[in-house]
Amino acid sequence: MRVRWLRTIVPWALLSLFVLAPLYAISIAFAIRTGLFNLSDKAIGKEEYTALWAFLASGFATAATIVGFLITRSNNERSANQLILDTAVKGLELLVMEDGKYAPRAKVAGALATLVHLGHPGIAMRSLRAVWAEGAIDNPTACWLISEVFKGSSAESMLEASVLLREHVRDLCYGDDKKGNFDWPDAVYEQWPLKISYEARYNNFMSLLDLFMSRDKEWWDYRITWGYAMLYLILTRDRIFAAEAATAIRSISPVVDKISAAVDNVDFSYSTRSGSFALSNIPKKASRVKIRHAFLPGISERLTALQTWAMTTDQAEKLSETATAASDPNTVLPAEGGRRPPAGRP
Repeated sequence: MRVRWLRTIVPWALLSLFVLAPLYAISIAFAIRTGLFNLSDKAIGKEEYTALWAFLASGFATAATIVGFLITRSNNERSANQLILDTAVKGLELLVMEDGKYAPRAKVAGALATLVHLGHPGIAMRSLRAVWAEGAIDNPTACWLISEVFKGSSAESMLEASVLLREHVRDLCYGDDKKGNFDWPDAVYEQWPLKISYEARYNNFMSLLDLFMSRDKEWWDYRITWGYAMLYLILTRDRIFAAEAATAIRSISPVVDKISAAVDNVDFSYSTRSGSFALSNIPKKASRVKIRHAFLPGISERLTALQTWAMTTDQAEKLSETATAASDPNTVLPAEGGRRPPAGRP
């Protein structure tokens, strides 16, 4: 809304500043120089009148042309916005067939993708909530749509997308015939962009922990190093969740060490979009982080569950009721950057 307001007001402000204001200033200066305000002086000559009127005529003609251009531009934008809205409405109609059933997945995916790229990510996410719950869209497409919202949308749309991801995260890992394979939004795969809103990053962090615990360690095998690297990125890039990420790293480190020992203690290196680093350096970095505050709501229980998961082979269905209740995506968070009450380590 603010961007649209700026696009409307800025051209008129520039017109006033660089055309109308100089035009009035030059006209007043010309009038003073010619003695127009000196009533006791001689009358203005014919040549002076001719020059004045020629100047005013050309100036106002230019201003009129620019004003006409801006009005036409405003009308064109209004028409374009109406066309986009009409297209969005027609896109929603594609989701359901005449018999009341959802359209084929390809058509549903195309309709929601159109909504996102037409500037209606909020509508797309609300629609995705319904079709995903009904199984009318596949997980890879849903994660792609969420990723597109994370790449550039309003904070409200990002929050909606993060809540959706958190609600379905336990279904993103494939079966035992495809161990180590899972779906995940590309916008937060091997990167942790801070342009994503604070509340959405909170949900994404919780989703990452839940993704680990949705399958046992044997299912993950060496692919657990991806999550290990993600936690390292959070630790080094996001000061708000650094302590939480460090605690999670300490829990998963024995799992990664066991994988390394199984291949003759090879020191794996991991390459991400933010650079490359050796996995052996991650616990060293995490050990330097001191816990001086209480964790964000719900994360303490999640980290306790993660520690239990790392020490056993049980799957996420055996998590405690407390940890499950803590996964509520509607948890109210303190303001970003706000002080959290002092507390000890969970």
